[in-house]
Amino acid sequence: MLSFNNDYFSDAIINRMKYSFLMLISLITFGCKQQSSKKEAIKRDTSETANNLVRYEHVLDSISKDSINISADTEMPIFYKTADLKDFIKHRPELISEFASDPEIEYAKIKLSPDELDNQKGPDYSFSSEVGQDDYYSVYAYFLRLRNGDKPFATQRTRLIKLYGDINSVFEKVMGGGTYFGHQETGILGDAEYAVSLYPKNKDDYYVKTYNIAAQKQLYINALKQRIDDELSANAELSEKDRETAKAGLYKTVNDIDGLITEYFYLKMAQQFQYTKY
Repeated sequence: MLSFNNDYFSDAIINRMKYSFLMLISLITFGCKQQSSKKEAIKRDTSETANNLVRYEHVLDSISKDSINISADTEMPIFYKTADLKDFIKHRPELISEFASDPEIEYAKIKLSPDELDNQKGPDYSFSSEVGQDDYYSVYAYFLRLRNGDKPFATQRTRLIKLYGDINSVFEKVMGGGTYFGHQETGILGDAEYAVSLYPKNKDDYYVKTYNIAAQKQLYINALKQRIDDELSANAELSEKDRETAKAGLYKTVNDIDGLITEYFYLKMAQQFQYTKY
């Protein structure tokens, strides 16, 4: 007949209860620490946002103008009231955050419902329309330009705006135009400024390559020309003469693109822009 050691089982039960109690205390302590960490993070974010808002409001005030040209493209000035710009950064703190994401990601962060739009006073800080998205990209570009530095990266900015504009022009012509390409003209400001923020700051940066990029660049240029040839040949509305005239003009723009790609960084930016937009 089996016999049981009651003392053994009593000790086992007590030990298990002690273990469970200690685990419960640990979980509660861990949970409290997590909550405390979250509160501290929120507090820091709120403080950072408030400090950024004060700093950028001061920058806008220091310009001492009722309206400001926010465009970096000299051929496409875009004016906004200083008061509206202040309202934008008050409601869209990501515009003045220390770390910027791609403008498409930033744009999607706040959307107002139709009811909210009806009741809203002042400018539409959700930029809730196709034209509104264009406006957001230009405002995004302006504040990111203030953070990147206007003069230190003026050359890179100008080159990127021209590079993206030429790529947009090529596809606008081969695709027969459309409102999409017009919207891109404004959106390019945001895309170009984001690219400026990625420009290599030191020799160890990802976009710095010591090898010759001529072969890679030629592959890209040849592929772009091939796309032009294919699109033009598929256009039954063009006569042979018109097709050759269009091809000559487009090839000239491609040659301009070739000249703008002077280093690996610009090659990657051209490829990313083209393959994500067209």
